[in-house]
Amino acid sequence: MDRIAITNVKGIENSVYDVQLIPNKPTLVVAPNGFGKSSITAAFGSLRSKRMELDKDECHKGDENLNPSLKISYTMKDGSKIEKEANQTKNELAAVFGVHVINSQLVSKAKKLRIAGTNIVTSAIEVTPVVLIKIIPEKSKFSYSYATAKGSFGRNGKVLPNISNLLTDNRVMAKIWNHVDFSKQAQAGVKKAIKALQDDINAKTGNSEQILASVKEDTIQAVSAIDFVGGILTSFAESGINHASRIEAILAALQVGDIHASDKGAFKKAGERANYVFEKAAYIEDFTALKGTWRNIQPKETGDGLVIAFPKANQISNGERDIICFVAQLKKAKLQLKKNKTIILVIDEIFDYLDDANLVACQYYLTQMISELKSEGRQIFPLIMTHLNPGLFRNFTFSDQKICYLNKIAIADKAVESIISKRDDPTISDAISKHFLHFHSDDIDLSNEFQALGLPAGLATAFQFSVHCTNQLQRYVEGKNFDPLAVCSGVRRQVEKLSFELIGKEFQGEFLSTHKTVNKLQFAQSTGVTVPEVYFLLAVIYNDAMHVRPNQDNFSGLGAKLANLTIKHMISTLIEPEAP
Repeated sequence: MDRIAITNVKGIENSVYDVQLIPNKPTLVVAPNGFGKSSITAAFGSLRSKRMELDKDECHKGDENLNPSLKISYTMKDGSKIEKEANQTKNELAAVFGVHVINSQLVSKAKKLRIAGTNIVTSAIEVTPVVLIKIIPEKSKFSYSYATAKGSFGRNGKVLPNISNLLTDNRVMAKIWNHVDFSKQAQAGVKKAIKALQDDINAKTGNSEQILASVKEDTIQAVSAIDFVGGILTSFAESGINHASRIEAILAALQVGDIHASDKGAFKKAGERANYVFEKAAYIEDFTALKGTWRNIQPKETGDGLVIAFPKANQISNGERDIICFVAQLKKAKLQLKKNKTIILVIDEIFDYLDDANLVACQYYLTQMISELKSEGRQIFPLIMTHLNPGLFRNFTFSDQKICYLNKIAIADKAVESIISKRDDPTISDAISKHFLHFHSDDIDLSNEFQALGLPAGLATAFQFSVHCTNQLQRYVEGKNFDPLAVCSGVRRQVEKLSFELIGKEFQGEFLSTHKTVNKLQFAQSTGVTVPEVYFLLAVIYNDAMHVRPNQDNFSGLGAKLANLTIKHMISTLIEPEAP
């Protein structure tokens, strides 16, 4: 997947995002709050089988007359480009992708109390029940009589296996119901091949074992090649159903086919019920396996269907609530998209508010789902919406992930990046660290070393580097285009310079020789001066720029942080200190 284009959804009027999604690999879609992540989520969440359906508050500017659109562009294996669109009149995406959105289930419920003649309104945080299966099929069984089946087969009906137990195995019958194509069952060629097998068996003599052993291989192959027979045999194998021989498995499959052909409506009801019972049992097993208070939270049948209902938010820890909500929605996604070969799973900022342990737990469950779908030969594109910077903060620990910045910053002048990328070269490492990336009162000239390393000659002295970073810092504060790496470098140098100027001259030499900015600031404090707290707080900015990664966007993540208005105000005080 290469590109997502959205029109007239919430805060997005018309935007195109280069996302380059990779199958079975989580993609972290990173952007500051207010940049449009919730609008992208709303666009995917509005997809229905035939069109986009937005609520009024999800329409751009609240105008229901503005037509929404969601386009996805992707590249096929042969290199061809494909674009599919969904809007208010069509959904071309549905033929290619199954889409599911996971978001917070927390809601605020208002309650009115009357106390001493006065109405008091209070609110409580509750968790919206997760509806796993909306419609519970009525109880129904497959109609089968072994005696009738033998009689219908012919004189050697004794060779048929009794499939009574098989029909009560909800796992195998659910697979048959979901995956077997019976559409060609009534075709003349299909009937002819089945009759040839039946006639061949009925023409023989001997006991059941002798008769089955003498069936011609080409006759067996002809019936095995029938679509619905092959599908049923596959369902048997995948469900662990074993027969004494292939011919017995075929005869069992043909009996299932006969049940379907005799009453398709009854077969449909029984298939839906078997599928429901199997899935319900699987859900109960999954949630029972969870530890702690989760054992009391299990799927239950209600008037709304099969649901996961939660206790009140104050009766369960936030961590348990968040994980159980996430797991329940993952299960729902897999259930709803069980027939889709390609899946888009949008996770809307749920990971942003988890503590470290629960963050790892949620990633574990998502990774499990990815592995399961991959083993089934399916593809999933997980889009994790976040305002955090996972590449720098290590908030996410997926071993195989891709990061996509919506507020991608294009930097023409990458001089500072080139210098930082070579900072560990032994010919310049000490000087770069001491005089360039940290403040120092003395200048140093690395022109020869820069020339040998192919670094920009115009920034070969510490003074030139300082002036460049200060200029970029000023441009940032003034709202002009800027280099985030240069700004962060400028912030660190300015913090150290201002701290250096606070202390007495007798301490300045030791200050300059102290390693790490935080140690320099603490040393300055130890001399008796007051170092503004903002100098320490800005470490979240100036430390991020000191190490760049090859073949990665080293600008957009920093740009997202620098876009924060409070951060911008804090940095501006370094240039124009606030009045005491």
